[in-house]
Amino acid sequence: MKYMIPIIIIVVAFFEGSVRLGANDGANDFIAPVLAAANNGNATAQALVGTMYYYGYGLNQDYKKALLWYKLAAELGEVSAQATLGRMYYLGHAVRQDLVQAHKWYDIASVNGHEDAGSYRHRVSEKMSHDQIIEAQELAASWIYKFKN
Repeated sequence: MKYMIPIIIIVVAFFEGSVRLGANDGANDFIAPVLAAANNGNATAQALVGTMYYYGYGLNQDYKKALLWYKLAAELGEVSAQATLGRMYYLGHAVRQDLVQAHKWYDIASVNGHEDAGSYRHRVSEKMSHDQIIEAQELAASWIYKFKN
C-alpha cells in the first residue's frame, strides 16, 4: 500500500502532463511495461492497471476491466486493490451493488493493514442487517484462510 499512492501520483502526473503537452504517444512507453508486469503476475502492476482502467488514466475508463485487474491483484495480497474492490461493490461499479461483498473486501483490506478500510467497513455496516454482517465476516474469514494458506 505504501508504494501504491506514489505510483498513482506519478501516473497521474505523467498523463496529465502528456495531455497538456500533446504528447499522448509517449503514454504507450509507460503503459506497455506496466501491462507486461501485470500480465506476469506483479500484484502492484495489476493494481496499477486496475487504477488506470478505473479512472481512465492512459487507458479508456472501463470498470469491468478494472474489476478484473483489482481481483487479480487482491488475490496476490495487494491491499489497495482489496479496498478498491470494497468501493466498487459499495458503489455498484461494474457489479450490482452488494453491501455484503463491499463489507467483505473492506474487512480483508483492514485485516491486511489498509489504514482506512476499517472506517469504510463501518460505514457499510451501518446500512446492513446483522445477518448480512455475519455473512460478510464469514466470507472474509474464508477468503483470508484460502489465500493466506
